[in-house]
Amino acid sequence: MKNKPGNLVLITLGVYFYFLLFLVVSGFAQSVQLRDRTRYVENKKIMNDICLTLSEIKIYGGMEPANNEEIFCYPFDMAFDNDGNRYILDHKGPYVLVYNKSGDFLYRFGKKGQGPGELSFPWGISIDIENNVYITEWYGGQVLVLSNKGKYIKRIHPKVPCDMPGIKVMNDGKLLGGLSPFPDFIPEENPPFSEPVLVVCSPNGDRLRQFGSLKHFKYKAMTKSGNAVFYTVDADDNIFVTYRFQNRIEKYNANGKLLLHIKRKLNFKEPFKVNQDITYNKNGGVQGSGLPIMNVVSCGIAVDSQNRIWVLTMSRQPQYERFCEVAENEHDYAKLEVFDSDGIMLAEIPVKENIEPYVSCLYINDDHLFILNANTVSVTEYLVGTE
Repeated sequence: MKNKPGNLVLITLGVYFYFLLFLVVSGFAQSVQLRDRTRYVENKKIMNDICLTLSEIKIYGGMEPANNEEIFCYPFDMAFDNDGNRYILDHKGPYVLVYNKSGDFLYRFGKKGQGPGELSFPWGISIDIENNVYITEWYGGQVLVLSNKGKYIKRIHPKVPCDMPGIKVMNDGKLLGGLSPFPDFIPEENPPFSEPVLVVCSPNGDRLRQFGSLKHFKYKAMTKSGNAVFYTVDADDNIFVTYRFQNRIEKYNANGKLLLHIKRKLNFKEPFKVNQDITYNKNGGVQGSGLPIMNVVSCGIAVDSQNRIWVLTMSRQPQYERFCEVAENEHDYAKLEVFDSDGIMLAEIPVKENIEPYVSCLYINDDHLFILNANTVSVTEYLVGTE
């Protein structure tokens, strides 16, 4: 039976009504804008709540390691090669511990020193498509390139600010650097901080491009630390960034074009506070109790095989015993936030561990998620699933 014109009008109005209803309901969940081909998303609540599960598989290191070869002093960063082997950089060892995809210990390499293949102040680790290992040194801003067995290959001196110690190797061999997530304050009388948030260099270290807009704070001394980032790269060399002290998650393409900007609702205020006036020693360094206190927002970002964006975010601000060291009795102050490739929040998962918010804590390889915990000198591996 053919629809009469009146019926068609009613059907059209009904579809239109439900479409408008969908837009209104969606508006309560998030605000989405498109400006200059960049998608800006503000998540007010979880729109598509999916039940993601984390099943613990293994704990690497810890207070009672399996043997002396697996002792962690201060796990600081982590990377994976093409075979899924895990490389855990120990900052204080200093050395790299290597495990296979099943979590079995294989070997370790590296020792303290300044000779070929030796480490003095390692800050970051990354692995290229040929399974060569890149270890960034804080002092001097140099990158040590080793084989996957630790054999010395070369040193690179990337032309990036010394405040970018955690170089990542992109799939095309270029080097990506971002502002250090560790607190560092510039004397107020100095010129305003103007270095970029992110820099891409050639494989030889020549600067190619820089991008990422700085947020300027009331106190110039805070601009550098206030724009500190964690970042990762996907298989297409898209760059994903989360800011330690800002409600700001971003995605750039390999050329530095901003594609996605995400905000979400926080359970605390983003700004920092100053207990008293900032004071400086004769060498220009910030000293003592005048340090500004900034609320940590996030401490890690990763992308899974389904292009979902995972961010380790603070659900509240913990109490600290000393600078950067969370009080021993503090727990349940962090969570995993999961976003789809368009920036829509899909899920939140509580994190029970008392992580250290000043060290990169989150990594993903295939469907395995890793939380690095400097407080318990361990790395916990989970299998990601759904119910």
